[in-house]
Amino acid sequence: MLTGQVTGLTGCKNEKAELINEAAKIGVPVAVYDAFVQRNQLSVARQAAFSRIGKNIWEGRFSQNGAAVSELFTESGTFITESGRLVSGTAFPEVSQAYLRTNYPVYNVKQVYVGDTPQSTSGFRALVVAWDNSSVRMVRFDNTGRFIREDIIA
Repeated sequence: MLTGQVTGLTGCKNEKAELINEAAKIGVPVAVYDAFVQRNQLSVARQAAFSRIGKNIWEGRFSQNGAAVSELFTESGTFITESGRLVSGTAFPEVSQAYLRTNYPVYNVKQVYVGDTPQSTSGFRALVVAWDNSSVRMVRFDNTGRFIREDIIA
Protein backbone atom coordinates (compact mmCIF):
# COMPACT_ATOMS: atom_id res chain seq x y z
CA MET A 1 0.00 0.00 0.00
CA LEU A 2 1.36 3.38 -1.00
CA THR A 3 0.97 5.99 1.70
CA GLY A 4 2.22 9.52 1.99
CA GLN A 5 1.53 12.98 3.28
CA VAL A 6 1.72 16.12 1.19
CA THR A 7 3.50 19.05 2.78
CA GLY A 8 3.22 22.25 0.78
CA LEU A 9 4.92 25.58 1.07
CA THR A 10 2.51 27.83 2.92
CA GLY A 11 2.24 31.24 1.31
CA CYS A 12 4.02 30.41 -1.94
CA LYS A 13 2.71 32.14 -5.06
CA ASN A 14 0.97 29.09 -6.51
CA GLU A 15 0.42 26.86 -3.51
CA LYS A 16 -2.11 24.58 -5.24
CA ALA A 17 0.36 23.76 -8.02
CA GLU A 18 3.11 23.17 -5.45
CA LEU A 19 0.88 20.80 -3.44
CA ILE A 20 -0.11 18.86 -6.58
CA ASN A 21 3.57 18.55 -7.51
CA GLU A 22 4.43 17.29 -4.01
CA ALA A 23 1.57 14.77 -4.20
CA ALA A 24 2.87 13.45 -7.53
CA LYS A 25 6.33 12.99 -5.99
CA ILE A 26 4.95 10.58 -3.38
CA GLY A 27 2.91 8.66 -5.98
CA VAL A 28 -0.56 10.20 -5.56
CA PRO A 29 -2.08 10.64 -9.04
CA VAL A 30 -2.39 14.30 -10.00
CA ALA A 31 -6.09 13.78 -10.81
CA VAL A 32 -6.75 12.44 -7.30
CA TYR A 33 -5.01 15.27 -5.52
CA ASP A 34 -6.53 17.91 -7.79
CA ALA A 35 -10.02 16.51 -7.12
CA PHE A 36 -9.30 16.48 -3.39
CA VAL A 37 -8.13 20.11 -3.47
CA GLN A 38 -11.28 21.11 -5.39
CA ARG A 39 -13.47 19.54 -2.67
CA ASN A 40 -11.53 20.96 0.28
CA GLN A 41 -9.71 24.11 1.32
CA LEU A 42 -5.96 24.28 0.76
CA SER A 43 -5.43 24.27 4.53
CA VAL A 44 -7.12 20.83 4.64
CA ALA A 45 -5.24 19.60 1.57
CA ARG A 46 -1.94 20.67 3.12
CA GLN A 47 -2.49 18.27 6.02
CA ALA A 48 -4.05 15.33 4.16
CA ALA A 49 -2.48 11.88 4.10
CA PHE A 50 -3.13 9.64 1.10
CA SER A 51 -3.17 5.90 0.64
CA ARG A 52 -4.11 3.47 -2.11
CA ILE A 53 -6.97 1.10 -1.31
CA GLY A 54 -7.22 -1.92 -3.55
CA LYS A 55 -5.94 -1.50 -7.09
CA ASN A 56 -7.38 1.87 -8.13
CA ILE A 57 -9.05 3.63 -5.18
CA TRP A 58 -7.38 6.44 -3.26
CA GLU A 59 -8.20 7.72 0.20
CA GLY A 60 -7.46 11.25 1.36
CA ARG A 61 -7.53 11.39 5.17
CA PHE A 62 -7.62 14.56 7.22
CA SER A 63 -8.81 15.99 10.54
CA GLN A 64 -12.07 17.93 10.74
CA ASN A 65 -13.42 19.35 13.99
CA GLY A 66 -11.13 17.03 15.94
CA ALA A 67 -12.27 13.86 14.13
CA ALA A 68 -10.40 11.79 11.54
CA VAL A 69 -12.29 11.93 8.23
CA SER A 70 -11.59 10.44 4.81
CA GLU A 71 -12.77 10.76 1.23
CA LEU A 72 -12.45 8.15 -1.52
CA PHE A 73 -11.56 8.78 -5.18
CA THR A 74 -10.91 6.68 -8.27
CA GLU A 75 -7.43 6.88 -9.74
CA SER A 76 -8.79 9.22 -12.42
CA GLY A 77 -9.94 11.67 -9.71
CA THR A 78 -13.65 10.85 -9.65
CA PHE A 79 -15.08 11.40 -6.17
CA ILE A 80 -16.67 8.18 -4.86
CA THR A 81 -17.79 8.86 -1.34
CA GLU A 82 -17.11 10.86 1.75
CA SER A 83 -16.40 8.09 4.15
CA GLY A 84 -17.00 10.08 7.29
CA ARG A 85 -15.67 9.97 10.82
CA LEU A 86 -13.39 7.04 11.59
CA VAL A 87 -13.98 4.95 14.72
CA SER A 88 -11.86 2.40 16.53
CA GLY A 89 -12.53 -1.30 16.23
CA THR A 90 -13.65 -1.41 19.86
CA ALA A 91 -16.61 0.85 19.03
CA PHE A 92 -17.67 -1.48 16.18
CA PRO A 93 -20.34 -3.98 17.42
CA GLU A 94 -19.21 -7.60 17.74
CA VAL A 95 -22.27 -8.74 15.76
CA SER A 96 -21.01 -6.65 12.80
CA GLN A 97 -17.51 -8.03 13.16
CA ALA A 98 -18.89 -11.58 13.21
CA TYR A 99 -20.98 -10.84 10.09
CA LEU A 100 -17.86 -9.65 8.25
CA ARG A 101 -15.82 -12.68 9.33
CA THR A 102 -18.56 -15.03 8.11
CA ASN A 103 -19.64 -13.28 4.91
CA TYR A 104 -16.38 -11.65 3.80
CA PRO A 105 -13.74 -14.27 4.68
CA VAL A 106 -11.32 -13.16 1.95
CA TYR A 107 -11.60 -9.45 2.85
CA ASN A 108 -9.70 -7.29 5.31
CA VAL A 109 -11.43 -4.48 7.17
CA LYS A 110 -9.62 -1.31 6.12
CA GLN A 111 -11.68 1.29 8.04
CA VAL A 112 -14.80 1.59 10.16
CA TYR A 113 -16.90 4.76 10.09
CA VAL A 114 -19.70 6.10 12.30
CA GLY A 115 -23.04 6.41 10.49
CA ASP A 116 -24.64 4.24 7.85
CA THR A 117 -24.24 7.26 5.50
CA PRO A 118 -21.58 10.02 5.64
CA GLN A 119 -24.19 12.47 7.03
CA SER A 120 -25.55 10.07 9.65
CA THR A 121 -24.43 9.61 13.23
CA SER A 122 -26.21 6.28 13.70
CA GLY A 123 -25.05 2.92 12.44
CA PHE A 124 -21.68 1.95 11.02
CA ARG A 125 -19.94 1.43 7.70
CA ALA A 126 -16.99 -0.88 7.16
CA LEU A 127 -14.67 -0.44 4.19
CA VAL A 128 -13.42 -3.91 3.25
CA VAL A 129 -10.77 -4.86 0.69
CA ALA A 130 -10.24 -8.30 -0.86
CA TRP A 131 -6.91 -9.91 0.04
CA ASP A 132 -5.81 -9.75 -3.61
CA ASN A 133 -6.97 -6.09 -3.90
CA SER A 134 -9.45 -7.06 -6.62
CA SER A 135 -12.52 -5.73 -4.84
CA VAL A 136 -13.41 -2.87 -2.47
CA ARG A 137 -16.80 -2.71 -0.74
CA MET A 138 -18.61 -0.55 1.80
CA VAL A 139 -20.70 -2.72 4.14
CA ARG A 140 -23.41 -0.87 6.08
CA PHE A 141 -24.84 -1.75 9.50
CA ASP A 142 -27.51 -0.24 11.73
CA ASN A 143 -26.95 0.97 15.30
CA THR A 144 -27.34 -2.54 16.72
CA GLY A 145 -24.79 -3.93 14.27
CA ARG A 146 -27.25 -5.68 11.94
CA PHE A 147 -26.35 -5.78 8.24
CA ILE A 148 -28.20 -3.24 6.05
CA ARG A 149 -26.54 -3.51 2.64
CA GLU A 150 -23.33 -3.65 0.65
CA ASP A 151 -22.08 -1.08 -1.87
CA ILE A 152 -19.49 -2.22 -4.41
CA ILE A 153 -16.89 0.53 -4.76
CA ALA A 154 -14.43 -1.26 -7.05
